[in-house]
Amino acid sequence: MKKHIEEINYWPKHISGDIKIHLGGKDLIITGGNGCGKTTFLNAINKHIQHTYVEKKHDAKERSLQNLAHWKNQMDNNPKGTSQYSQGEVQYNYVIRELEEYETGVETIVTDTIGLCALLDEGKAIYKYFIAERKSDINASTGASKASLDDKISKNKFQINEKRLGNEFENHLVNLKTRQSFAKTYDKNLDLFNKLQQWFNELERNISVLMEDDSFKLSFDSDNFNFLLLQDGKEPYSFQTLSSGYSSIFNVLSELIMVSEAYKTSPQDMQGIVLIDEIDAHLHVSLQRKILPFLSSLYPKIQFIVTTHSPFVIGSLDNAIVFDLSSQQEFTNLSNYSYEAIVEGLLGVPVVSMSLEKDIKRLSGLLAESTPDIVAVTELVEKLAPQSDKLNDESAVFFIKAKLFLRDEKRGA
Repeated sequence: MKKHIEEINYWPKHISGDIKIHLGGKDLIITGGNGCGKTTFLNAINKHIQHTYVEKKHDAKERSLQNLAHWKNQMDNNPKGTSQYSQGEVQYNYVIRELEEYETGVETIVTDTIGLCALLDEGKAIYKYFIAERKSDINASTGASKASLDDKISKNKFQINEKRLGNEFENHLVNLKTRQSFAKTYDKNLDLFNKLQQWFNELERNISVLMEDDSFKLSFDSDNFNFLLLQDGKEPYSFQTLSSGYSSIFNVLSELIMVSEAYKTSPQDMQGIVLIDEIDAHLHVSLQRKILPFLSSLYPKIQFIVTTHSPFVIGSLDNAIVFDLSSQQEFTNLSNYSYEAIVEGLLGVPVVSMSLEKDIKRLSGLLAESTPDIVAVTELVEKLAPQSDKLNDESAVFFIKAKLFLRDEKRGA
């Protein structure tokens, strides 16, 4: 199934020229140098989506333009000083201010505007925006609660796309585990018991993928009515003591799980649009490679729009559009490119590490001397040899010169 946004048009204030990104329903990875405006762009997309699809103001601008023409006509057809002119002027200025609210600098083209609005209303699609400064705020469980997730959202069904549910994640797990126990012990409902166990098993598998640890277990503490996270070789810990990287991930994951639960829709069937600023924030390199493919496979019908500095995120998804805001270039399927190619080709950063660069500079300095120190040159060549295939063209030239110098010295001896 094709995802919702087909095209994004952007008229940035700080960059000359207009930007048009052809998504064709694919996920979008926004990259670029520091200060190029990635977060500003994402904020503008968020404001536009909120106005157009969540608040359903997609036809309000057209009505405002019609009203503007009406009041302008009234002013033109009545002389100043009359009540008709005065009324027209007041209303005209009011509509002008109203129109300014719609000017987000962004326009999204979707396959079906009315259809998307309906899906959001019916709980068949979600919209969420996760800012860069995020961390998991999962409340510690205080025990099984009579108030179910259904009770908590019943009065706010149409606010779920603006309301945060992720902080109730552990409480929801405790309620489910308690319900599972009652299903077997009191209700003798083995079908429900097995269904809930399957749900917990799937959750545990998904978290173990993120933790990159097959030993991971989600353990229910029936004495304290909370959950412990278990891994071989580590002390048991809780959702409240996650590391900064996993806290950032669980801020997103717990919210998406809770919304799926609230809407009684499986992750595989949940549609929608999710924006994540700096998706790589606080993540280890291995998780940077994994996070977007993980979310995309878990929620295949959700369209993810993310910003990142990480070449590992940029090359992690084989069916995504990558847009470099610095160069205003659009790329498709960078998953076939190496980390080095993305770093140097797209991001414009030399692949040579600082340590290698320092050694190369020292080598070039030695070779520039009238009588180079043979011992020092030999040591550097031997040190650089195992990594010679990682040198860029300029560094490789100095390395080859050094090898030729040593060869000539050996022949001369």
